Amino acid sequence: MASADTRDEILRHLDEATRKLSPSSTNTFNTSAIASRCNVSRNLASQYLNELVRAGLVVKVNARPVLYLHRRGLERYLQSELDHTEFPSMQDLLSSVGMVERKDFEKAIGFDLSLSTCVEQLRGAVGYPPFGLPALLIGGHGSGKDMLARLAFEYGTNSGALPQGASLVKVNCTAYEESATSFEADVFGQDDTNGAAQRCTGGIVYLSRVDHLPLATLETLTHRILEDSEGRSGRGSHPARFILGTARPPESPVVQNLARMIPIAVELPDYAKRTERERTALVMHCLHAEGRRVAADVSVSRGALRALASYDFDENIDGLRACVTNCCASAFLSRKDEGVVVRSYNLPSHILGSSTPLPDDDQLVSSTDREPSDPSGRLVSFLQRIVDSFEEQQQGEVSLGEFMRVASGALGSFQDAQNFESQYASPRVASFERVLAPVIEGINADYGIELSRKVTRSLAQSLSIQLWDGTYLSMWRAKNRAALERIFQTFSNYSASAGIIARQIATKAHIALGIEFDCLTQALLSIEVVGAMGSSPSVRDTLGVIICHGYSTATSIADAANRILGQRVYEAIDMPYSQELSDVMGQLTRLVERFAFCKTLAVLVDMGSLAQVDETIPKLANGQMYVADNVSTGLALEVGSALINHGSVADALETCVEACKPTYRAIASPHGGDAIAFCSEAGSDAADKIRRLVQDSLPQDLPISLITCDFLELAQRGDQAGMFSSHNVRLIVGTMDPGVTAAPFVPLGDIVATGASEELDKSLSRALTAEEMDEFHVKLLRNLTLRNVAVSITILNPEILYLEADRAMHELARLSGESIEVRKQIGLYVHLCGLIERLVTKSFVDDYPDMEAFERDHADFVRWFRAAFDDMCRRYRVTIPVSEVGYVYHMLHEPDGCAASTAILGSMEDE
Repeated sequence: MASADTRDEILRHLDEATRKLSPSSTNTFNTSAIASRCNVSRNLASQYLNELVRAGLVVKVNARPVLYLHRRGLERYLQSELDHTEFPSMQDLLSSVGMVERKDFEKAIGFDLSLSTCVEQLRGAVGYPPFGLPALLIGGHGSGKDMLARLAFEYGTNSGALPQGASLVKVNCTAYEESATSFEADVFGQDDTNGAAQRCTGGIVYLSRVDHLPLATLETLTHRILEDSEGRSGRGSHPARFILGTARPPESPVVQNLARMIPIAVELPDYAKRTERERTALVMHCLHAEGRRVAADVSVSRGALRALASYDFDENIDGLRACVTNCCASAFLSRKDEGVVVRSYNLPSHILGSSTPLPDDDQLVSSTDREPSDPSGRLVSFLQRIVDSFEEQQQGEVSLGEFMRVASGALGSFQDAQNFESQYASPRVASFERVLAPVIEGINADYGIELSRKVTRSLAQSLSIQLWDGTYLSMWRAKNRAALERIFQTFSNYSASAGIIARQIATKAHIALGIEFDCLTQALLSIEVVGAMGSSPSVRDTLGVIICHGYSTATSIADAANRILGQRVYEAIDMPYSQELSDVMGQLTRLVERFAFCKTLAVLVDMGSLAQVDETIPKLANGQMYVADNVSTGLALEVGSALINHGSVADALETCVEACKPTYRAIASPHGGDAIAFCSEAGSDAADKIRRLVQDSLPQDLPISLITCDFLELAQRGDQAGMFSSHNVRLIVGTMDPGVTAAPFVPLGDIVATGASEELDKSLSRALTAEEMDEFHVKLLRNLTLRNVAVSITILNPEILYLEADRAMHELARLSGESIEVRKQIGLYVHLCGLIERLVTKSFVDDYPDMEAFERDHADFVRWFRAAFDDMCRRYRVTIPVSEVGYVYHMLHEPDGCAASTAILGSMEDE
């Protein structure tokens, strides 16, 4: 009876210990530890343990030392039934249930999916020489920051990046939110007291909730952390590595400021943004943990599982874990036997109502029937199908065509699985896809095939997976390397063009990303290329090359020919005039090698030594080469048509000898020479006045005619008006745009506003020197002003008044140091000339708003004005009042103070 009690006590102890099992720590399961815990001798404990093994209640692992575990508890922990009670090693035990020992980051669910970029960044932060780089973990509450910090430490230990004896020290920064005076001492140490940086002995200090520190403390912290990572602090041979954590959103000012200072910022996805498979695995992981805790098998209905996997928990994984615990507690009360079943009614009401019911919601998912947590296993099954079919083809069991059909189907399933598993858009895969998209587009254009966007994404995902070591998929790839290389070679032998195209993609992708394609990526890509080429094992079996001297002559001809022919036939090589034939031979040779599978090559050159180009490039293995000189677009079209239709290039060239001969015609000019036309909707008299205004301003007779034209004819007939057949009209000047396109139009108002016009100057530039053009501007401004002055002056001589006003305004500009804008000169001169006559006739304005304030605030301007106009005032025996000076000041300095006078327009219509 006593022996039975002792045996039962040992079994109960093993049950309790197995619930707390950790694969990394099994010391409590050896015979000595069990005997000590149960207060029996080692021999007696060994006897009872072996009896329990024979009874099927305990599992024996023949490691050193031998381990004993409670079988039912171990099955609950593994969530799988065991077929045996004895195993040679713990590794064999785990392998028997489809589990492999995982290290550091591989322990995280989704480490190769939504967390892949985060893991890659943390690997770089821990391993970067000489002392790592500080990293900032950004993620909502419960998103897994603490877990990743712990796994980063494990990675550093396993990889040798951290010294022996290193440890992980966590510091919760919320303790220093109110008073940060002791923070620096607690983290970096002070005097003889060690801080966290010393206690970790070269390991990692994890500062959680670092955003709770005051701003000044944060700045000091980041400065000292960066000094340690660069080895500039002098604080020991193995300074601590730092990982900082914050739950604030990435766009918050505190996080943005930290991200600018910390070299590596790692953004963790929220639970809702993880892939569906990851969320399901996380739910099952939490259910398994509860099963171990209550020593019961846990099952969940599909409806409850879907609801838990799709709900957006505020606290992310922590929220999920708390919810699962609550559901299991509810289900535990109604358990039967040893099982706990979580059904939809056990869910909180806010989660229960968040999902749509489905027909299979009542079906149970048992923990013993769970799918592998590593999604790579499903992907590998598709790839293994390709390798198995290839081996069958090599042994003669299936045909090459059947193998290609199987390979294409399995690859499609592989891609679909990849896309399904990647609902969360990995930043790395997305960036790879953006870089590879133009590469694939260029290959499609070069070779006339159609690799889809799906291929681009699949290639980006494959390259991303390729960068990983230690995953199930990468281990499978290493195991099947030889078979994958032979698959690639088989497809290349089947279609030489497919092999060349795949190598071109690999080369261009390597240039763009710096990644060499491995055997798996090459094999999958060759299957894609052969599939895109269709049933024919060759594509674009003809090639045209155009080589010309000049910056882009060959490119222009090739582009025009390709567009007209409707497909890419020609490649272009532009040859600068200073280059020799040998300088472009390397480029041409590489081009010919890229299209070595082509059967026909036509090289079209322009002149000179290029005609002997065939003597310096490699010949096609099984094809014909043609070289023709004096290339033109017409010649390219004739030869290109023959290449597309697989006709005789020789016959096309014979035809071109006659068809492409140059012809010429000598055509006498129908024009009476260059002309500037003037028009006005007011009639031909007004148009002639505008013409005379310009003609009177020109310094000499010109070889360009100034003609008047009928506005109505221009408006009605447009470019078909008669003057365009008799003159080469360079410009039309008028008061209204007639709407023609044969010559540019300049409104007279623009000339009046500025005293000149860019289009008018351009039309006269062939006939006038720079000095003559300046003289033209001066005379045109004078004539425009006099036209306006003549309208308003009735007593005094307009020309004398203009000269006096011009002299006075130049003096005012000199005294004030301010130049007068051209657009204001006409209006000012007209106003000043009119002012003198009004003073003489005593009809001037003697009122100005707040005149005293103006005279006080602008005393200098009043003084300069009187000095500048002193001679003019004495000549006409008048005194200019302050009110008129104020109006002149307003016209000079206010934006709307003086628009150029347009009275000339009215005068031309009224005269």
